[in-house]
Formats: sequence, C-alpha cells, structure tokens
Amino acid sequence: MVDDPEHHFDELRASGADSVTVHHEVCGDRLSEVVAGARALGLEAGVAFNPETEPEDVAAGAVEARIALVLCMSIHPGYSGHELMPDSFDRMRRLRRLLLPSVRVLVDGGVDESNVADLRSAGADLLVCGTSVFGAPDPAAAFRNLTRLTG
Repeated sequence: MVDDPEHHFDELRASGADSVTVHHEVCGDRLSEVVAGARALGLEAGVAFNPETEPEDVAAGAVEARIALVLCMSIHPGYSGHELMPDSFDRMRRLRRLLLPSVRVLVDGGVDESNVADLRSAGADLLVCGTSVFGAPDPAAAFRNLTRLTG
C-alpha cells in the first residue's frame, strides 16, 4: 500500500503495466479522481481494502468510479503466511451482493486448500495464493490441487 498512488502511475505505465489497484484506505472519497488519473494514462483500475474496512464503504466508491475489480484483503497486509481471518467469508458475501456481477472480486491472504471452495462460494472470482503455492514442497502440484478444489 502506498500513500500517493497517483505519483507512481506514469512510471508503472512506462514500465508496461496495464492496470493498477489502489487502496480504499488511501484514496477514500478521492477514489473516482484517482481512478480517472489512472484511466487518463490508459491504465485500468481496481480498489483493495483492508480487514477493518466495511465492504459497504468500498462498494459505494467502486460503483461510483466504475471499478472492474475489487480486492478484499483477508489478512492485514504485510508478510506472507498469515491465516485467513474468519470474518472474511461474511465480508466477501456482503461485497458480492453490493457489486454488479461484471465486477471481479479477488481475495488475498491466507488462501489455501482448507478455504478455497468456501471463498468461491462466498463470491470470490479470483484467489491470490502465495504461501499455499510457493511455500509448498511441490508448487506445481499445490497449484493444481487448489485449482481442482475451486471447481
């Protein structure tokens, strides 16, 4: 998470990026303005939010800014290897109900074999799997297994 995401848009675009995801906690009521700045450079934009933030607050801004992707953090951002916070399933369901079906919902943090099916059922379209894949003795097998479990 960076405090001034707009400051980095030019460099990201010049480096080949085609999208950026900014944090709701940083942008707040400026989300539409920040997203407009990204789009002016040809970047698509998404919004992420931390566990303490209410999905309803994020969804309202995402709808207004016509965001195509919302990333629900299921841990506090930082280091890899944390367990998914149990209230994440409810947060995902609430978020999914508030967004258009075309909006992609991601979840990041603590995603593993024990919860991928439930996260998908709760409304996650995309799952970010770090430790559960790259911390496994056989990352390719771990990935295939996670894919199998998501249906």
